[in-house]
Amino acid sequence: MEKLLPIKELSGLNINIQDLITMKYIKFRYGNVPNENIIEIEKELQGDIKAIYYKLKKEEKNTWLIYITTEEYANDVDAFFNMQEFERILLPNDFDGLLSNLISDLKLEYNENEIIQGELDKELKYFQNEKKNKLISYYEQLKEYELVNKLKKYIMHDKKQTFYMVIWVPETNIDYIVNMLKQYEYFDYSIRDGKKEEIKEPTKLRNNKLIKPFEMLVKMYGIPNVKELDPTVFVAITSFIMFGFMFGDIGHGAILLLIGLLLMKKKVSLGPVMVAFGISSIIFGFLYGSIFGREDILKSKLISPMENINTMLISGVVVGSVFILIAMILNIVNGIRNKEIKKIFFDKNGLARIFAIWICIICYS
Repeated sequence: MEKLLPIKELSGLNINIQDLITMKYIKFRYGNVPNENIIEIEKELQGDIKAIYYKLKKEEKNTWLIYITTEEYANDVDAFFNMQEFERILLPNDFDGLLSNLISDLKLEYNENEIIQGELDKELKYFQNEKKNKLISYYEQLKEYELVNKLKKYIMHDKKQTFYMVIWVPETNIDYIVNMLKQYEYFDYSIRDGKKEEIKEPTKLRNNKLIKPFEMLVKMYGIPNVKELDPTVFVAITSFIMFGFMFGDIGHGAILLLIGLLLMKKKVSLGPVMVAFGISSIIFGFLYGSIFGREDILKSKLISPMENINTMLISGVVVGSVFILIAMILNIVNGIRNKEIKKIFFDKNGLARIFAIWICIICYS
């Protein structure tokens, strides 16, 4: 069909192709030009341009035509038509016969190709249906091999290519793990009590869906050991309050909320945290009466920060001090649970520092 489309407009000319191509003194050109250039072509052909042209068919944007000139004027005429954006179509020089016969042969070739294409499509559909399950199984197997190869990076092995792996599992899942391992003939295993090992068992943070996103903030500073308190709830509450307290604005909070929702949609771990911060900012924005930094649009429900700067500064110091005190108490509790006397009394967040702070407060009050 690609060969047929350019020359189909010549189907009405019963002329031998070789006669057209091999003319010595006469030059034959076939192609199309934009419709808007036809007027200019007809105007020039009535003047000095030595050529004859014949319109074959007018389409929506282009007009198909042929023009004939002599060898003497061929260069000038070709240059003029090129300026009119003439797109020349070269005729096949390997065919000796009438144009109508060439078009018939191309149509026949096209029909034969369509039949072959139909048969190939049927074979492809048969192959898809017949081999579908097998291809899916191969794909799943390759995915499994990929996971195995990734896992090998973290597993020890000896010269006999025997692999060794140590895993920690909750006590409640031991029966399930043992039953699974029993299914493999060449898989040896032993179970040990993690509490009796010299290596400290890893910590698994357990929080509900509302608090869990804030675990990423905790992990930025380190994960507590199994005996220490999980600070995620404290971090979630304090960060939620402090963010809204410092950046309370309905407009900016709404933007943060939208960005967080977009990140959640893309499965980015920061998304839920930004959603929470956006909500906090909106809530405090209502309390402050602030919309994109303006406090004259909505009346404040609690306090206007720009009109009560000193109150906001003092409130920030008080709230921050309370949160620091709670954090110090949690640190002391962790010291008690780990039986670390130094951490309880002499750590930078221990009892000694709390007493020192209170003595300074009493002395300067």
